[in-house]
Parts: sequence; C-alpha cells; structure tokens
Amino acid sequence: MVTSGSSGGTFCTQCGTPMSSGAATCTSCGFAMYAGRNNCWNCGAQTAAGQAVCTSCGAAVVGGTVATGSKSKIAAGLLGIFLGGFGIHKFYLRYTTPAVIMLVACIIGFCGSFL
Repeated sequence: MVTSGSSGGTFCTQCGTPMSSGAATCTSCGFAMYAGRNNCWNCGAQTAAGQAVCTSCGAAVVGGTVATGSKSKIAAGLLGIFLGGFGIHKFYLRYTTPAVIMLVACIIGFCGSFL
C-alpha cells in the first residue's frame, strides 16, 4: 500500500531531499525529478539498484519513474483516433470523470439519433 510522503509531497530520487509540489529539479543536488535511482520518490528512503518497489512505503519505482504514471501516449492517441467518441483513451489514461462524461454523452447522442 502506498502512503503519502511525510511532507505530503515528493522527494528527490537522487539525494532524498523533500521537494515542493510542482518542482522540476531538486534545489539540493540539481537532478531532475525522477532522474535518480538512490531514493524513493514517495518517502525518501534509500533504494537499491534494480529495486522495483520501495520496502518502506510500497511505492512502485521502475527505471527512475513512477510505474503507475507510465502510460504510452502513442497508445492513448490511437485509442483517441479510433474510439475517441466513447472516451476509451480517457479511461486508458485514468481520467475517469471525463471518460464517463464522454461515454454517457456518446450513448445519449446515439440513442437520441433514433428518436
């Protein structure tokens, strides 16, 4: 289970220093967000090389990036082109509220065309 970091934000994955929300680089070491592999982005605990999950908080760390946020933009684009009216690309990117709105609008529009 992933819990929120102690500061409510994220940590530098290179040096483990707490980072403010929206920061692109660490002010202590100068590394870009998620560029390092020494510390967990969620709790700041040290991680070993090749480690996929933080043993302190359970956050997934793959290749220096958060595994849950690594969705293919190409796949989302293709889903948007072929099934965009149904909002499938929004579901794929985990934007559930806009996806449900698009799906409901599509169903209402489809059903309304027969009246």
